[in-house]
Amino acid sequence: MLDKFKSSALHTDEDPGMTVLSSSTDLLYFYREALGKCAALSTGQPLFDLVQAFARGLTAYGNDVLLGKLPKLYTVGENRPMSHDELTRICLIINTADYCHGATEQLEQKVQEKIDPELRGQINFDAQRDALFNTIHTSIKSLIRGVESGCKPAFSAMVKIMWATVESVGDQSEYVTMIATSLRLSVGIIRRSLTNARYVRTFCDKFVETFASKYLVNLQRCRQISEIGAEQLLLDIQAIKTLLLELPTLDSDKPEPLSSRYAKLVTRCLSRTEAILKSILAPHDPPNALVDNFLFLFPDAVMADFQTVLDLKGLRKSEQNSLMDLFRQKANASSGGPTVNNARTYSLTASTKGLAKSASGTGLSRVADPPLRASLDSRPGPLPPVGTSLSLSAVPPSSQPSQAVGSAVTPGRRPQTPDPGDKSRSTSNDELAGPPTSRINQNLRKFMSGMGNIRKGPNEGKSF
Repeated sequence: MLDKFKSSALHTDEDPGMTVLSSSTDLLYFYREALGKCAALSTGQPLFDLVQAFARGLTAYGNDVLLGKLPKLYTVGENRPMSHDELTRICLIINTADYCHGATEQLEQKVQEKIDPELRGQINFDAQRDALFNTIHTSIKSLIRGVESGCKPAFSAMVKIMWATVESVGDQSEYVTMIATSLRLSVGIIRRSLTNARYVRTFCDKFVETFASKYLVNLQRCRQISEIGAEQLLLDIQAIKTLLLELPTLDSDKPEPLSSRYAKLVTRCLSRTEAILKSILAPHDPPNALVDNFLFLFPDAVMADFQTVLDLKGLRKSEQNSLMDLFRQKANASSGGPTVNNARTYSLTASTKGLAKSASGTGLSRVADPPLRASLDSRPGPLPPVGTSLSLSAVPPSSQPSQAVGSAVTPGRRPQTPDPGDKSRSTSNDELAGPPTSRINQNLRKFMSGMGNIRKGPNEGKSF
């Protein structure tokens, strides 16, 4: 039966109302009938042996059948987004794995009710649930890669813009419009196709982290950004922030309040990019203004981070050398000792969740970061190196692995998966009030009004 499921093609257009793969209902129906007949004859060792065989089948269904139907990874350099059919296929796989995940819980209860008491304690489905949850996690990563691939043409257009010659700040740049068009199409399909809102939120959380890191890497590829160019990029990042905040409710039938936790996540992930652009906006003459504000925005940065900002400003080597000497002096003074040359290395992880310390000299490393719900520091961490690889943290497995056994459940019944997500909602967020354009212009005016003090002369100790 499993071989038949693996070889069968998956056509998402055959039944538009299909939410799970028919193979899952066929498999569970077969298990239910077989276990019922066996239990009528024996509730002892024969039933236990049959349950063990079915358990192996459930694990293979998640690992081989469902994962085997995921779209193949794209080749390096391919910039096309996933098609409508591919996105829908992945969502069907997630829905099916979620359905089977809940079915194993009912299965466990039914078998424990029928089997002999001395064998009841050996009935456990943790291994099957772990395998199915891993299928969901892997499928969500495929969704993220597919949606991200649709943004590659926009990032390429962003890097090609001559930011050093931008003469005025206008509406959002064309590359932002390209990103918005791609995300609205892809995320709209995902929201309509996923039946469990929990996984919509999981996708949005992980995608924001990945997108913010990718945007920062591409920003570092833009050489010689003028102050006006930095102002335009700040306006662009505000438009992108508004777009990302809309993702969880995009294409919704009715207005939904925005989760305050998600809003904080978006703000935190983009704060590092905003801080880099604010550092570029600071004039390098007098030099104290640039160094002081950089140290405020990146208090734990190393010399390479400051070098990145100087490169983005397009300063000559002679100018960079004097500024780096000043940075070294001020960094040593603020830390109470000569720590710059042998500085502890701080790195921004690929998911942009937070800072990670490493005592491995000056090389950047990716290590575990603090929990997402930890207190958020408004001052961003240092910059990730160009070409930082992206990865997602592994989903923690079940805490009680044991011998896997399994059975079936009525396929028509839709199990309910508890939602561990934060249900706190915020409907009066001042930052989100008003039309997107007016908010962007208002934020930009506030920021520019604060830049006046920096342009007047040395202002040690002041910040953006």
